[in-house]
Amino acid sequence: MKHLFPFRVYEAGTSVLTPDQEEFLNACTQGTWSVNPKTGLVDVSGNFNCEKRRLKTLLGISFGQVSGYFSCDKNQLTSLAGAPQTVGGDFYCARNQLTSLAGAPQTMGGRFDCDSNQLTSLAGAPQTVGGIFKCSYNQLTSLVGAPQTVDGTFDCSCNQLTTLEGAPQTVGGDFYCGLNRLTTLEGAPQTVDGDFDSGYNRLTTLVGAPQTVDGYFSCSHNQLTTLAGAPQTVNEGFYCSENHLISLAGAPQTVDGGFYCTQNQLTTLEGAPRTVGGYFSCRGNQLTTLEGAPQTVGGGFYCGTFELEEGEWNPSGWLKIMSTGNAATRKLMMTLPFFDSDFWLQRLTGDLKKDGQVLLQLAALWEEPGWAGQRREIEQRLSAEQLRAIKALRTKLVYVNPWQGGVLTDLGDI
Repeated sequence: MKHLFPFRVYEAGTSVLTPDQEEFLNACTQGTWSVNPKTGLVDVSGNFNCEKRRLKTLLGISFGQVSGYFSCDKNQLTSLAGAPQTVGGDFYCARNQLTSLAGAPQTMGGRFDCDSNQLTSLAGAPQTVGGIFKCSYNQLTSLVGAPQTVDGTFDCSCNQLTTLEGAPQTVGGDFYCGLNRLTTLEGAPQTVDGDFDSGYNRLTTLVGAPQTVDGYFSCSHNQLTTLAGAPQTVNEGFYCSENHLISLAGAPQTVDGGFYCTQNQLTTLEGAPRTVGGYFSCRGNQLTTLEGAPQTVGGGFYCGTFELEEGEWNPSGWLKIMSTGNAATRKLMMTLPFFDSDFWLQRLTGDLKKDGQVLLQLAALWEEPGWAGQRREIEQRLSAEQLRAIKALRTKLVYVNPWQGGVLTDLGDI
């Protein structure tokens, strides 16, 4: 069925469409089209799709308004001359030979996709985009001209960017700027409602990074030696692998997802998050101590010399490694505060009513073979009253989890 409005009323000076133009409009319109008598432009009620037609131009047609989406993907266009001024849905002009966005629609209801062209500038791009804005796989050296408000994802990956100056400051979805030549994140949006991925650049600093990321944050495969400037709120994973990090100082202290700092030059975990909701991986480093390791890990803990699966980053798991690991692994495990006698003694106040939780934990460890050295040292420094309390508390271990805070706060019932 032909989707042609037989409209033949034109303003003075407007030209009648040729048969070839009408045939083109009929073939590509999903809905109806008409020539607007006030503007002389072709309006489309519905969608317009002229993909994969080897077009070098839009056949001299000038579009006005398209209520649905407009796609001229996968052609040989070098210009957007004649493209619609207003698009109610998405606009696709990817995989052409465009060197400029001049002529692009300025009012968008959905996504704008101009990836895989030959663009060196975003001049002419719409300034407000209701969906995704994708300009990846071009030759961009600057984001000047980019929309300043993008309700969805902004993807400028795989270009030649050395700066993010000009990037949108409000992004409702993900922000992807990986595979460029960035050395800094200055100019990046400060709040990203989705993921932020700056991997595979030449970053030497995270100054300018957003401080709040609702998704994951990745700065992997760069040249970072420090995490100073990293976001302090990350609601999913944090990835800083394959850099030159010598410290984790600056990392967020709470990460709801996994934390991955593999293949760096770390000798200590000082600065690592205190709480990691997912996996924690520090493989491929040169660790000589586990000082600074997270207190809580929801997933597995992978260190290279040893691995603990989900639910094992706790005293039971640590003692398992002490009984099964080799000498180097045991030496590394011994750097955890858990194996330091002073760590326990400093937590004791001398008041049995306040020391119940600590004494209960000591009771759980008292007969563990991997903790025998610490027990002997602590035993010599505890009072007779404290030792009697530990002995009594060993009978409670079948009823309570000593590592769950608040299960016992005083010893008044012993």
